[in-house]
Amino acid sequence: MGLAILAIILGVSAPLFLPSRFYNDAFILSVDLYNEIGWWGSYPLTIAFYKYTGLKLLPYSVVGFLQLSILFYVLYRMGVPSGFRKATLKNMTTWISFLLLAIYVSMPSKEFVNFLFVAIIPIIFFRKVKSYSKFILSCLLAFTLLGLFYRPYYLMIPVLSVLFYAISRIRLVNKTLYIVTFGLFAVIFISLSYGFIKGSYLSEISRELVNEERILSSEASSKIEPPLEVNTWYGEAVSITYGFFTVNIPVDGIRFITKPQILAFVIWQLSLFGFLLWGFANALRNQKYYPRMLWVFYFVLAYFIIQGVFEPDLGSAVKHKMGVLPLIYFTLYYDYFRKDIPV
Repeated sequence: MGLAILAIILGVSAPLFLPSRFYNDAFILSVDLYNEIGWWGSYPLTIAFYKYTGLKLLPYSVVGFLQLSILFYVLYRMGVPSGFRKATLKNMTTWISFLLLAIYVSMPSKEFVNFLFVAIIPIIFFRKVKSYSKFILSCLLAFTLLGLFYRPYYLMIPVLSVLFYAISRIRLVNKTLYIVTFGLFAVIFISLSYGFIKGSYLSEISRELVNEERILSSEASSKIEPPLEVNTWYGEAVSITYGFFTVNIPVDGIRFITKPQILAFVIWQLSLFGFLLWGFANALRNQKYYPRMLWVFYFVLAYFIIQGVFEPDLGSAVKHKMGVLPLIYFTLYYDYFRKDIPV
């Protein structure tokens, strides 16, 4: 409770210290400069949400207070693991995640809508859907709908998750490594197939396009720059692999030694990904007893791999992870939440 209150205070006071670039999206969502409002796509749908709820009319501090209060209530409803107050590395990683949530969702934000939608999986499907097969189908359908109507790259999550499930059924010495590796290969294959049909690869029409538009902007200070051009098949393959490691195992972030906020991200992200892999390996070893929990890991890992394609910079990588924080929180405390799994 104390941490939630601290995060809400941080979110309410954010307009006093956050640089103006943090509010670029918030301004677009509130003002709708280009008349984008509609019912398909992340910007149109989010603009409609803030218009019809009246939140666009409120000061950012008030919006932050309301949104963060709702999100922390959602996390509370998911459950608070025993020992959460202890200063362990895992708990501190989660505490930092909550503070990051306060910074990135203290204003009109697509991540607020994303968070609420994704929370359906651990809160409703996980506990209320008694049939194992219906649980899986419900989750896959949810991500498909989110991809169709909100963010197209979410369509890749069901595909990768089913692939992960298939690999997990094979007798392998190190299933975790095989699943991550084949996940990367699958995303590369999807991107190359898309490029063969459309003429441009996925990272070329997403990450590269965004970075080209703001090449001289302060937002590009932590941009992700692949070592090769992405207009060839091998360049795209290297780009996706490089992107995956940069947003999940960002050891190369040490080059930003003069920027303590980026170094803090590196430490947080390494810890987060380490706990994800550790929990995933345990879940794989116990998949016979906790099959539903394993699927939540599939979804989170699929999302982390997909980020290697689309994220333009490290700041965006953190912000977008806040949109799937309910699932990340669930996987971090695998040992606690798995006890309530109806097999």
